[in-house]
Amino acid sequence: MKALKTFAAIEAARSRTLFADLCPTEMTMISRFSIAWGEDRPPTVMEAMRMFEQISPSTVHRHLKKLRDKKLIELVEDAQDNRTKRITPTQRLLDAIEISTRKN
Repeated sequence: MKALKTFAAIEAARSRTLFADLCPTEMTMISRFSIAWGEDRPPTVMEAMRMFEQISPSTVHRHLKKLRDKKLIELVEDAQDNRTKRITPTQRLLDAIEISTRKN
């Protein structure tokens, strides 16, 4: 029963923020990326394409583009290798996460 309440709270928070516009795949990607961001190791685009076993690399790439278009993530050149792009959250996404966690 506690899990159902948790899921209900997550859905309620999602529906009140910019997360309402995200599809389940984009929510899953943001969730997985947030773990890496919390550990201060933003994933590369190539790592992201291998991160989700159930999602094809082309689908991951398409959703990365959608998340960029929604200004939730940005691709930043790696400090050691400018051919490598790291996925980082935008301030807009960080603000939305802060608002949704504060409301619950």
